[in-house]
Amino acid sequence: MNKTVVVAAIAALFIASSAVLVTASTARTIHQTGVASIYYPWDSGGRIAANQEVINHSAYTAAHRTIPLGSFVEVTNLQNHRRIVVRINDRGPYKDGRVLDLVAGAANALGSDGLTKIQLVTIDPTRCSFNERFDRVLWTDLTRSRPGCQ
Repeated sequence: MNKTVVVAAIAALFIASSAVLVTASTARTIHQTGVASIYYPWDSGGRIAANQEVINHSAYTAAHRTIPLGSFVEVTNLQNHRRIVVRINDRGPYKDGRVLDLVAGAANALGSDGLTKIQLVTIDPTRCSFNERFDRVLWTDLTRSRPGCQ
């Protein structure tokens, strides 16, 4: 049996047996402005995120307190206007005044080396075209408009 099929079957069993399942929802768009930080920058890997993935510091993932796990969020650095798209896979930040915790790879792509003033907007995956490869969410071109996307 294919290793991918086995992993998918185990994941499906885990999800089916969970008492509470948080999934991405397209019901509303969230706009939020605040401070983003880098979390676990010293960690070489191995920590487990809230969605049971191993935290990968080269991926474009982040932690948010309330946005559903699996949601995609466009994050804009308000100082240099760089934009990236991250997937929410963990919970946090747990420091007052912070709205988002970014893994090191996402923070680096955003041009952040610590605390950064950001704006985030959730993305409706049914209306936006992106593909997730190599543990990153890649837009074809962030400089062009995306008709139908927030």
